[in-house]
Amino acid sequence: MADSDTIAAVSALAEFARRQIRELRRVPGAPMPRPAQCQIVTRIAAHGVAAQAGVAQKDFLAVIDGAPAAHSDSRLYLTRAEQRAYSFYSRPRHELIELLCSGIEIGVLLEPTTNAVRATYKPANNDPTAQEILWAGRDFEALERLTAATMEAARRAIRRPCSSTAPRSSRPGEAGLASPRSVSTWRSTPGSGR
Repeated sequence: MADSDTIAAVSALAEFARRQIRELRRVPGAPMPRPAQCQIVTRIAAHGVAAQAGVAQKDFLAVIDGAPAAHSDSRLYLTRAEQRAYSFYSRPRHELIELLCSGIEIGVLLEPTTNAVRATYKPANNDPTAQEILWAGRDFEALERLTAATMEAARRAIRRPCSSTAPRSSRPGEAGLASPRSVSTWRSTPGSGR
């Protein structure tokens, strides 16, 4: 009894997902989109809208609502819409999958491609997720280069004089400000581990 209930529930879920698809078009032999403009499907819900449309893990999401996917938030569920238009690209099948569906969550987890991370990374933001994507994608050269740029941005931020709204005191150490001696000692004390 429980098995037949499970089968019925899964079947109903798959049918619900198929009804969310308003238009589906496949273009075999389509040229691959630029990976720097894409996100990659890392996980897919087995009976979700995307799975019903034939999207698979490791496919590229190239376009969301007419804009390059790399410029969109990976968390599609955060923005509401009456309907959405997606263009996925299956690399193994060399096939473009154009999907127009209701605004419902389509059942994919996405992350930027390593090419997109390289193209859009901002060192001042120190985004560990981007670094993790490069690590998982085994793009160690880019990881090393972008991590070095991040470290340099952090060094520049530390060297920049901070603008404090705290009242300045004539005596060092008052009003929460470090004395010039303690700052220079902190920066230059050998063996301090700092």
